[in-house]
Amino acid sequence: MYNYGGINESSPSKVMSKWNIMLHLPEITQKKFVYLTAEFLQKVNRYNQKQLKKKQEISYTEQQEADEAMAAAMLDDSPDKKQKVESIMDAVDDIKKGPDHEFICKLITEHFSHKIFDIVCDFNMKKSTEDDIVDLEEEDYESDQEEIDDGMQGRNQYVEQRKRRERERIAKELRRWDFPKTIGSYHKYKSPALEFSKFISTHIFGLDEAFYHEAHQLKMNLLRMIRCKEFSDEVQNGLEPSLILVLPDVICDMC
Repeated sequence: MYNYGGINESSPSKVMSKWNIMLHLPEITQKKFVYLTAEFLQKVNRYNQKQLKKKQEISYTEQQEADEAMAAAMLDDSPDKKQKVESIMDAVDDIKKGPDHEFICKLITEHFSHKIFDIVCDFNMKKSTEDDIVDLEEEDYESDQEEIDDGMQGRNQYVEQRKRRERERIAKELRRWDFPKTIGSYHKYKSPALEFSKFISTHIFGLDEAFYHEAHQLKMNLLRMIRCKEFSDEVQNGLEPSLILVLPDVICDMC
């Protein structure tokens, strides 16, 4: 079996999920990004598999009726011809949306919106907590250094080692919140919760223009929750996390 790029697929039934945009997010948010994307695709695929046999005959019949009605309306010379054509065109547009359009809209607005709200809120709280802990640790470290400088050489070595391990643990955890430096990166991101919200709403749920309204509404609610203005520079910039380089006449082996 060959794919659309003319590449022979060794295992066509196997789905490989590789999102380059995920690599521009902090390590601690990447798993959630993959899980949400995989769940979204899985739910839509399962729904379509169940509805495929039911909708196949019905959709074909509706399309035939719409084509016949359109042909009859075009031949009609009555004054309300324009109104008839417009109503038929609306029906045709509804058919073109696909049988899963309503399901996906509800999936985004009812299921994933609540789930993503909890995830983004958790990211926001954890990042703030980590920053507060670092500030306290730095203050404690400075006070410890002052005590040592004052001649307190009999300090318990075990306490010193424990505090050093704790500082190393916190530093390691903080590095998981850092935005990675990948090839083509040119933006200086600061807020993991903000960039996660932008990426998941724009590049996953808003990938299909048919669901732009649902994806945009989700994004607005997330921005309101993390207290970011829609037209601020940090929200408007960085939707494309890396520079774009177009290679003409090159076929990707993965595609």
